[in-house]
Amino acid sequence: MCKKTGIVKIGILYAPDFLVNAGGAIQAADELEGFNKKRATHNVERIYDNLLGAFEIAKSENITPYKTADRFVNERVAGGAKIKTIRL
Repeated sequence: MCKKTGIVKIGILYAPDFLVNAGGAIQAADELEGFNKKRATHNVERIYDNLLGAFEIAKSENITPYKTADRFVNERVAGGAKIKTIRL
């Protein structure tokens, strides 16, 4: 069971910064393919769905949203997310 301490104890829902602020990384990654506003906007809009998913999993598994978001990152890396070379 998740021990309720700090902000969780007083009822504050924490959104992990690295999930919320993913828009910059998404835009930078899109620029590697040649910037496409429609594609970048679509991908940035997915942040909202990812946050909701993180909150739902955290609640159902009684863990913090941070732990859920951290799991998302680890699964993405373990799943073989493509790494691209940036040429300057």
